[in-house]
Amino acid sequence: MPVNFSKNINMGVKLQAKSSRNSLFEVGLLVIICVLFVWFILLPKKAEVDKKDGDLAKVQAQQADIHGQLATLQNLIGNLPANTGNISNLDQAIPLDGNTVRLQLLIQSIAQSAGVTVGNINISGNPNGEVVGDPALSANPYAVQRNLQTMDGTIYVIGTFNQLEVLLKKFENSGRLIDVGSLAIGQGSEGNLNMTVTFKAYYFAP
Repeated sequence: MPVNFSKNINMGVKLQAKSSRNSLFEVGLLVIICVLFVWFILLPKKAEVDKKDGDLAKVQAQQADIHGQLATLQNLIGNLPANTGNISNLDQAIPLDGNTVRLQLLIQSIAQSAGVTVGNINISGNPNGEVVGDPALSANPYAVQRNLQTMDGTIYVIGTFNQLEVLLKKFENSGRLIDVGSLAIGQGSEGNLNMTVTFKAYYFAP
């Protein structure tokens, strides 16, 4: 029986070509799937991981900074007993209340030590001090957040030029932080001068 080899060969070539096309299609499809997987899954995950790593590094840096600040604070607390004099000076310079009576007595004392005659002292502020009536705050005055506040005042004095100069120097060198705002000097009697001084004093209050 005769065999048609050419027909069989043609069929084999066609099947082989079809199989090759199928393999190329499968490879191409696999490449596309891999690209999509990387683009839509791996890259977003990597970006998310990188962001979390960055956030972790920031938190660790903040934690290290807090530990450093805490160590500094503990060191300062440990040094408090050896610096009571400085603390007392600071409390005198900027007290924790706006007591105008205490400030008025201080201004009066400075003026008397300079030898001038005090005509009038006016101070605006809290006349009683902000801790009066609050036993808890009085017992622990550092327990609340405080802000720097001011009291405004004026003093009218009579004296010689040298006495007025001494008064201004005593204001400048006073333990209480006092800023002189303006001066007004006029001719007085018996060779004296009249001087009006405006000033500001500071205190910490809630």
